[in-house]
Amino acid sequence: MVRGGGSISHHQRRLCYLNRWYEPNTSRSLDIWLRWDGELCLWDLAAGVSTRRFVGHTKDVLSVAFSLDNRQIISASRDRTIKLWNTWGPNTLQPTIVSASWDKTVKVWNLSNCKLRSTLSGHTGYASTVAVSPDGSLCASGGKDGVVLLWDLAEGKKLYSLEANSVIHALCFSPNRYWLCAATEQGIKIWDLESKSVVEDLKVDLKAEAEKSDGSGTAATKRKVQV
Repeated sequence: MVRGGGSISHHQRRLCYLNRWYEPNTSRSLDIWLRWDGELCLWDLAAGVSTRRFVGHTKDVLSVAFSLDNRQIISASRDRTIKLWNTWGPNTLQPTIVSASWDKTVKVWNLSNCKLRSTLSGHTGYASTVAVSPDGSLCASGGKDGVVLLWDLAEGKKLYSLEANSVIHALCFSPNRYWLCAATEQGIKIWDLESKSVVEDLKVDLKAEAEKSDGSGTAATKRKVQV
């Protein structure tokens, strides 16, 4: 455990806020920050202290994900490694690790031995983001080619594709509906996976918004969609 002196500003390397973590069996929430030297830090912002550090990557970390019980963190780095960290104790759920790669593939890993289980091919550009459905049966991947691919994780095969028509930066399954949300360079697109139809296509004219906000404060979209 490392004490940070009550402030996160003492770091000499740039920090990137990534996610919030809830410590098991307590009501305390912690924020995870990534340092550009490859180190992950858990911070208790209320107390102003660093509670835990994860050191091992040799380059900056590009993405992290948490196990369902918040006991483990999976991190992917520019050093071309995926690392599994225990935040509190062993994870008994044995989750599957899914990673996206610049070689245009999606890889599925066994947590028990950290060995590759299957390689899923289908993207024509680099894959930069993946999301797993709440029940763990499906995986969605996206990236440079602007196409979302849906995969059956149990059988390791592609089910179908959805056209986003723009570079995809992030994907997220709805926790209570059979919907998939994609954040693209043009906006946000939401699909109903049962009908494979677009529920919402939210776009912002960035040039118009910039002109509107020039000299009159910050502009923001007013539409709200519950996913």
